[in-house]
Formats: sequence, structure tokens, C-alpha cells
Amino acid sequence: MLHAGVFRIGPMRSVGVATIRNLLDFEKPLHELEEQVQELKRFTAAQGIDRSQEIAALESQLRAVTKRIYSQLAPWDKVQLARHPARPYTLDFIRMIFDDFLELHGDRTYGDDPAIVGGLAVLNGEPVMVIGHQKGRDIKERSLRNFGSARPEGYRKAVRLLKLAQKTGRPVVSFVDTPAADCSVGAEERGISEAIARSMMEMSGIRVPVVVAITGEGGSGGAIATAVGDRILMLEHAIYSVIPPRGVPLSSGAIRARPPRLPRPSSSPLRMCTDWASWTASSPSLSEGPTVMPLAQRSCSSRQSSRAWMNCAASRPTSC
Repeated sequence: MLHAGVFRIGPMRSVGVATIRNLLDFEKPLHELEEQVQELKRFTAAQGIDRSQEIAALESQLRAVTKRIYSQLAPWDKVQLARHPARPYTLDFIRMIFDDFLELHGDRTYGDDPAIVGGLAVLNGEPVMVIGHQKGRDIKERSLRNFGSARPEGYRKAVRLLKLAQKTGRPVVSFVDTPAADCSVGAEERGISEAIARSMMEMSGIRVPVVVAITGEGGSGGAIATAVGDRILMLEHAIYSVIPPRGVPLSSGAIRARPPRLPRPSSSPLRMCTDWASWTASSPSLSEGPTVMPLAQRSCSSRQSSRAWMNCAASRPTSC
């Protein structure tokens, strides 16, 4: 569970940096309770007075309030959690999970894209290839990594690493966390659409196991370009959609001129959060909005469906 700029698994705290800037609106009551607990602990240490019962009561209240708030999150709250600036990124997961990571750079065609990182690593003694999006922690790094929106050279670098993984027999682990692919003029000139399509094609046909984890945002083609795998997983409060939430009114023509700030409800019809998986699968009516695979309930093989679609498209391009 993500709260107050700190990563939690259930009630346990693990990795993160708590700052006031990273607080979301619904997290403020939790932050106030945490401040009270810390103040009592500081007072106990300074004065030598036993306040353990009061501290225990406040910690119990904090757990109860945390459980209540995170069980009643609105769809837009989940989108904000998926984008939380203190959420772990690919390099954080690599440091915590893998050993002997050696980052590889460049697409051998144009250049290197810091928005996608990847390289050789060891997982439980087994050699693997790791690929993932990296957003950046501060303004300088976010600008360098384009806020996690990969350019064509980023996807071509991913393709190069996929081919290397197949050549060396290494399973692939892909971390997905991007709002969308880069949509700048330069990216279009260098063939962003072709780069995304080629990455999907290569991942569909690679002859080594591929495990994909959607760790934060899974936005549009920029996400699916590195999300075609034998097993697709989603973290709690991650999102996966065909378009970023704020792009829905614009793409549907509901809003002709871009407003300074679009309303929240766009995230609800997309059904992009993990909670919607169970009932989306049972009621996939198109009249109720787009549907998603039940990724949170079970793992699935998107590579099998991708191959079936490509075979169909090759034989009957007008009917697929």
C-alpha cells in the first residue's frame, strides 16, 4: 500500500521517502496521525516518561483509518496513487530484487533513451534480462528521462535487448510504468509508431519466457510495447488503459478546446484499475465502456492472443 510518500505492503513499511509535497488529499488524515505518533515518541525519548499505551492506541487508530481509507478509494484516487512521485520505479525494483545488474545503453541506430533502462541481471542465481520504464525522482532527472515517456530509440533499445536475451537464453522481466509514448515531432519523425509495433512483434515471437509487471501507469501503446508477455502482473493501485485518463474527453470529441484542467471522471469508464477486473470479465458489454483482462485476478498470456491476431491479420486483413 502506498501512503504519504512511503511504500507499504499491508501495514508494513518498506522503502520510500515521506515528504509533505507528496501527500495526496485523502492521505492527510493519515499523515496527521503519524505526526502525533512521532511527536509522542520524541517526547518519551526526551522526557523519559512512559507513553507506550497512548502510542499503541494511536498506532491502532492509524491502522484502522488506513484500512478504511484505502478500501474506499475513488477511481481518480487510484490514478493518483499510480502516479505517486514516491512510488518505486524500475531501478528501485532492480536494486531490491536483482543482483549484478549491468545496464546496457543505446539502440545501435540513433542513440540512447534514458526513459527505458535495461540490462543483464541475476535473479535467484539465474541470469535474466531486465527492461523497464524509468520516470525520475527530481525535475532534472524527470526531464532527462522524459517523465517515463519513451522515444523510438528507447523501444529499439528494448528490441535489441530482447534479441540478446533470446540469443543468450535469458528469461525477460519487463517493468511497465509510463503515461504513454513520447508524442513529440521528433519522435514522429524517427518512427515512434513503427518502433512500438516492432517491439510488440518481437515480444510476441521471442523464444524465451517473458514476465511483465505493471508497476504504476500502463498508458496506451507506450505501455503495451513492452508488455507482451507469457505472464502479465499488476501491482495494487496500478492502472492499465488504452489511453491516459485525461485524453478520453479530447479523443471522444466531448471537449473541443483543451481546458486548463480536465475533470476526474474519465478514469472510471476506462476500468483501468485492478479492482474492476472481476466484474469487468463477467459483464463485458461494450455499451458499458471498454473492458480489460482480469489481470489482477489471474495471470494471462498476451503473447498467445497477439500471435493469433497477427496470424488472422496476415490471412484475412479485412476481417480482424
